[in-house]
Formats: sequence, structure tokens, C-alpha cells
Amino acid sequence: MTRWLPLLLVGCGGGDPLAIRPEVLDFGEVDFQQELPSAGYDVIELSLENTGGRALEIAFPAFPEARLRLSALFASDGPPTLAPLEPGETQIVQIGVWAYELGERDTEVETEVTVTAGGDTWRIPASYVPIRQIDGGDSGL
Repeated sequence: MTRWLPLLLVGCGGGDPLAIRPEVLDFGEVDFQQELPSAGYDVIELSLENTGGRALEIAFPAFPEARLRLSALFASDGPPTLAPLEPGETQIVQIGVWAYELGERDTEVETEVTVTAGGDTWRIPASYVPIRQIDGGDSGL
């Protein structure tokens, strides 16, 4: 006699293999009057944690380098790619504001940072308002 027992399959994990914090890069007002730091203005540290079960190669394709600056130790730079991140490991990259275009001063500039890892893609919204705090008045430029 054959007996059939009900089989219950419970999925474990299934979440994103990469935890990204913060989920939004909000730089707020960025004063371009000061000298440009090498990492850009008002740097935000972006935390990338491998929450999956295998090593991940994390890349930043189509990084908006005309507006933002990405600082980290990269394994390759076309596109910027980090060394493989093992399960449970965290990598911190710095993102700073780099520039704005003519006519954008005092208005919100929006862009995004794209991150790829393990065949998945994340888009991180980024925004800032370029200003110039000029002692003794505003030149209007």
C-alpha cells in the first residue's frame, strides 16, 4: 500500500540579494560657491550589503558623471564595477554632487543612479538644488 503525504514547500529568501541604503539620495541645497572637493559636494555614503547566498559583482552602468561623482575602489571602470561582494559583506561607496547645467541654479535637479548585481537592477533617485551663497549679495549667475 502506498501512502501519499502532503508536501509543503516553504520558500526561504526570495528577497533582493542586495540591500541598498539610503534608498533615495537627497542632497538638498548644495552650495557651489565653495571650492569643489575631490569627492564632490555634500557626499552621501551609499551602503551596499549582499543579503543573498552568493558573491555579487556590483556595477554602476550609465552613472550620471556629468552631475554626480562616484568614489570607491573599483575592480574595473567600464562601467564602474566593485570587486565581488561575498554574502553578508557590505561595501560603502561615496556619491557627491559634481555639477549643474546653465539655468538649473536654484531649481531642483533630478537624476538617478543605476546599480546592477546578479542580473538585477536598482534605480536610486537622486536630487539636489544648486545654490551659490555669495557674501555681500548674489551676483545672479
